[in-house]
Amino acid sequence: MEDLYNRALKESQKYNAKISGNSKAGNFEATALGAHFKGSYSVLDNIIRISIDKKPFFISSKMIESAVNSFIKAK
Repeated sequence: MEDLYNRALKESQKYNAKISGNSKAGNFEATALGAHFKGSYSVLDNIIRISIDKKPFFISSKMIESAVNSFIKAK
């Protein structure tokens, strides 16, 4: 999980996103597609829980889930 967290930190810099916390739990904010996203994450064993607190109505939760899954599976 530490590697995934470090990769997320590196990617977040490309998109001017902010991640606060550590590899176990934290919060994030980002602006993409002209819209603001905000949420939190937590990790327990190998389970990552991501909660999206703010997102534009025109972007479905399925689209976000798909993007997150793609990121996690990428090496």
